[in-house]
Parts: sequence; structure tokens; C-alpha cells
Amino acid sequence: MRKFRLLLTFLLTFTLASSAFAQGKYGKDSAECVKYLSFYKDYFKQNNMEEASPLWREAFRLCPPQASQNMIIDGQKIMKYWIDRESDANVKKSMIDTLMNLHDLRTQYYPSYKHYSLANKALDLYKYSSDDKMTFDVIMEAIEACRTKTLPSSSLLVLCMDKASKLYNAGEMTAEEVMSAYENIMTIASGIYERKPTAALESAMADVEQVFATSGVANCENIVALFTPKFAADSTNKDFVSGLIKLMTDANCTDEALFQRAVEALHSLDPSSATAYALYRLNASNGNHKEAVALLEDAISQEDSDAMKDADYYLELATYNFKYMSNNAKAIADAKEAINLNPALKGKAYLLIATIWASMDCPGNDIEQRARFWVAVDYLYRAKAADASVSEEANQHIANYSKYFPLTEDAFMYDLSDGASYTVNCGGLRETTTVRTNNE
Repeated sequence: MRKFRLLLTFLLTFTLASSAFAQGKYGKDSAECVKYLSFYKDYFKQNNMEEASPLWREAFRLCPPQASQNMIIDGQKIMKYWIDRESDANVKKSMIDTLMNLHDLRTQYYPSYKHYSLANKALDLYKYSSDDKMTFDVIMEAIEACRTKTLPSSSLLVLCMDKASKLYNAGEMTAEEVMSAYENIMTIASGIYERKPTAALESAMADVEQVFATSGVANCENIVALFTPKFAADSTNKDFVSGLIKLMTDANCTDEALFQRAVEALHSLDPSSATAYALYRLNASNGNHKEAVALLEDAISQEDSDAMKDADYYLELATYNFKYMSNNAKAIADAKEAINLNPALKGKAYLLIATIWASMDCPGNDIEQRARFWVAVDYLYRAKAADASVSEEANQHIANYSKYFPLTEDAFMYDLSDGASYTVNCGGLRETTTVRTNNE
């Protein structure tokens, strides 16, 4: 260990000046440089750091940094070997400083590997340094360097958010700074994921969201206060608006006016079935029924919506037209379109159509007023046959609606008997059904 402390002293004074006298790739004494590069490597490959360390020291003294990138990388591994075994806090701190210098040296002389150098420096700082602010800054710099490149380690994203959360709870970062960091991390991560999606990156992004959600920063008051002016200034930036929507959704801030403005902006920038549907839900919750219907129809019309999704939308549209627009004909047409697109929805769609028919107010004589219940029960039997999961509900309705069938003697007065065919006309709708009566 004493030998390595001497090596440490040498490195601290030599690291930044090592290239001052270099001549050529292998320096002033190229033969000795090449020799020691080979010598230390033999022991290094055997993981014999004790023997490799002094030989590496000579290689590092004789060779300029540009002689070998591996020499610098190997030096980092040697340094970490000794750091993990050092008990003296002051010496350990000096060793950590030297390790950071080696990372900086690689960044300086091998700029095309800058994102790797910064990533490794960030990971080592997280492991060895107690300076949360410095560690956060370096991790953030490393993530920024990976904006258009490969992310060497997905864990950097989580570690960065972890440090930001700790700094916030220690009073060393403001809520705005933490939220800005989160926005930046997720924007960069999303860009990397679009280029090269991986399960590890997807998992890391989810972990970042979890750390942020539990940091104490992500509450609606903070989000609205901090992002309202940003939205006003950057509402045409698709990535920013998308990130804001996700942030507010995760924080359960969807009732805020800012959320609706953000969704409207995104729908204008990049219309999709998802944005149209989100706006439909927002307008529906605010009682804007006409706008809600138009937006749900817009969601169906979007090219990115497939048949299965459209079928679900049509069934929801049918329910909405029935409940809030009093448009029974349109509701039934929508329900039938849902069935056309996805026959698996027959059970639910037929239940809805039965409910619509049963609820209608049909004019005319007693038979004409009650015949709607025959149609309703017809659809309930169809619902049961199509989907066993709705049988219990259908049976309850059948029992209820059957009570309103006309009496046998009343039907006889209109020359009708059980089993006869009957055409019902009501509210612009027309169905052919079967006469059924009650004997009571």
C-alpha cells in the first residue's frame, strides 16, 4: 500500500502535465513507452493489480495520453482497486481526485468517447463521492452528452433523479430546478429510446418517474406554477408539451386548466386518436357534450386508430349519444357499427340497444306503446347468446321488461296473438319483433 501511495503522489503532480514533453504518439522515449505498456498489461490481464500498478505507473510516466486510450482506462481500474482497499479518509479522497483526473484526461484526448468518459466518471462519483451537487452536475453533463448517442448505462437516469431528489429535500435545489432536471432527463431518454428502444431503458425511465413522484416536488400546485409560463412561451414545442401532459397525468393533475390547454396544443401540433380521445374526456367531464361527441368522432377518424380501438370508441359514442344527447337513432347506429368492427362487443352493444329501446317513449295505442319492450327483450336474448358474461344482467332486464308486455286479452282486441310477427315504429326507428303477452 505504501508503494501505491507513492504512485498516487506521482499521479497527482503528473496527470495534467504529462503531455508537455510528448513527442509523437509514443512520446520522447517511444521504445520505453511501448515496453512498459506491454509489461503492465501482462499482469493486468491476470487481474494482478499489485504487480501491474508500478509498471503501469512507468507506462503512464513515459507515454503521452494519446499513446493509448486503454492505458487511461486501465489506470482507472487500477485506481479503483486501491480506493476500495484504502482506509485512510484523506488518502482515499486524493485517490478519488486522481481517478477523476484520469476520466478528464480521457475526455480531453479522446473526445469521440466523451459520452463514455463522462458516464463512467458520473458512475464513479456516485459510488465514491459524498458531494451530491457535484455528482448531480456530472451525471447531468453525462446524460446531455448522450443526447444524440448511445447511453452507456440506463442507471444514469435514475441516479441523476435520485441526487436531484436528495438535493431538494436537503434544501440545496429548488422545486423548479428539480422539475427542470426531470423534464430534461425524460426528454433526452425519450429521444434515445426512439432511436434504440431497450427494456433496460424503458425500465429506467419508469424508475425516474417513480423517484420524481416520491420526491415531494411533483404536486399540482408546483407544476402549474412552474410550467404555466413555460407553456405560454413554448406551446408549439411538441416534445415539451408531450412531457408536460405526461407529468401532469402522472401527478393526477388532469383537472387543471393547464392540462386541457396542453392536450389541445398537442392535438393541434400532432393530432392523433389519443389526443382527440383525451380532449373528449375533458370536455365530457366539463359537460360540453356537443364538443365531446365531435372529439370522439374525431378520434375514430384518425389514421392511427385501428378497427379494435374504433369499435371501443363507437360503443362509448353510442352510450354518450344515448345518455347525454338524447339521440337514440344515432346511439343504436353507433352500437351496431361497434359490432361490425369487433363482434366480441356484441354482448355489451346488444345490452345497450335493449336499454335504449326500453327507455323510448312511443306514441299510439297500448300495444304501440308497449311493443318496444318486445324489441328490448329480443336484444337481451341476443346479448346472452353472444356473451355469457352479460347473462345475469340480461336476465334481470328480461324479467323486468317482460312485466310490461300487454295482457293477452288486450292484444286480442288488436287481433294479435303470441308468436305473431309485429313491426315496431318508434322515434324514427323500425324493428320487426314477435308478439308476447302476459296472462295475468
